[in-house]
Amino acid sequence: MSAPSAPKTSPGNFFEDFRLGQQIRHATPRTVSVGDVALYQGLFGGRFAVQSSDIFAQNIGFPKAPIDDLLVFHIVFGKTVPDISLNAVANLGYADCRFLKPVYPGSTLNAVSEIIGLKENSNKKTGIVYVRSRGFDDAGDAVLDYVRWVMVRKRDETAPAPGEEVPELQKSVEPARLGGSCPKINGPAYDNVLAGSSHRFGDYKVGEKIDHVDGVTVEYRSAPQASTTGCCTRSNVITDGSSASTSTPVSTAISSPPVSTATCRSSRSWPSTTRSDRSTTSPRSRRRSAPLRPRRCSTATPCRLRAGSICASYGRTST
Repeated sequence: MSAPSAPKTSPGNFFEDFRLGQQIRHATPRTVSVGDVALYQGLFGGRFAVQSSDIFAQNIGFPKAPIDDLLVFHIVFGKTVPDISLNAVANLGYADCRFLKPVYPGSTLNAVSEIIGLKENSNKKTGIVYVRSRGFDDAGDAVLDYVRWVMVRKRDETAPAPGEEVPELQKSVEPARLGGSCPKINGPAYDNVLAGSSHRFGDYKVGEKIDHVDGVTVEYRSAPQASTTGCCTRSNVITDGSSASTSTPVSTAISSPPVSTATCRSSRSWPSTTRSDRSTTSPRSRRRSAPLRPRRCSTATPCRLRAGSICASYGRTST
């Protein structure tokens, strides 16, 4: 009888697995493409001219537009998660973050971390891991260096602490240690109009508050509770206000003869239901469907939907 094979997946490191001075090489190297840059800018709305325009960047001293610093950070940070914080309870802080070299599309990034501090919490269930992580490009040059500390669960609460040392971290980064991520800028070639702002470092003051007038709407649309057919997506059931005495769930309404119909502008029809008979539904479905009130769509169509339902044809939420 053969011995059982080792598990093919890793549960990640727990607090007692770390050691002071431990070096961890993280998988997997990532070649950053222009597609990554486009997706990042599309999601986060980056508006920095240097990172958006090759011509603008070249005019002030870059060979071409570099990758946004925070995209570099997120890629390197993401590489560290399976080894450092897969069993984290909370990410507690960052310090000494420095961008050391500009990164351009086509560069391959990888990450290495060093455990620089450990401290078990008094509850003996978790501990704080201090880690310095570095990102490197394909030439082997460091492009990013930062420290973070994270609270990590213990696998065995009775296991002894692997050590205790809290590193002394600087509250600020001296300009001389910022590295070479920004070349010497050709000031006269910096176009304030194309950059979108004329403000410089000296124009900002400590404690100054800036009310940003622009925002980005992050759209959230929950998965439908039942099937989608015709022109409307419904989270549970709909009603056209008729006094029919049966309650038909959406999932069965397609095959059941309609009691009456609520017609959308697209000339498709939905079987209509009411909430008069709740004995055939589960307590959970009753909570989802109540209260059901006929609401007219904001597009002034004849169809009536439950408040908050979304019309798939017109992309608007009923009011």
